[in-house]
Amino acid sequence: MRIAICDDLAQEREKLKHQLSTVLKNDSIAEFEDGNDLIEAHKKMKFDFVFLDILMPAISGMETAAKIRETDKSTPIVFVSTSEEFGVASYRVLAFDYILKPIDQKQLCKTLKRFSDKKPKKHYITINYERTETKILLSNIICLESNLKKLHFI
Repeated sequence: MRIAICDDLAQEREKLKHQLSTVLKNDSIAEFEDGNDLIEAHKKMKFDFVFLDILMPAISGMETAAKIRETDKSTPIVFVSTSEEFGVASYRVLAFDYILKPIDQKQLCKTLKRFSDKKPKKHYITINYERTETKILLSNIICLESNLKKLHFI
């Protein structure tokens, strides 16, 4: 999973990165101190999850989220802020969650669990061929053709 953390304060990014690394394994975490940099990186290759501070000097987290939402309505955005003031406004940019700083590890885990529960599960079919087991994603199969004892996957 590709995760983005955007906060103008390096120590806040480091704290969140550390908390995420205790829960998630083998995930890629990119850090941004400016919303504009996050927007550009997200255009090139979408992140699976975005943690976004609201109060930043160059461009606010709300403005950053609004720009992301112009082209991407599905990536979960979690606002991380010291202020409750923007909670209602976060709904306008389809926020996935709103977490207050300092971040509570239990709250972070609940947010990540809710995300994993909402993710569509991928279904596979397992095929044994010449003593090799191969998994094929069902959504990649267009057609199955049976000819005597042979199956052809398209």
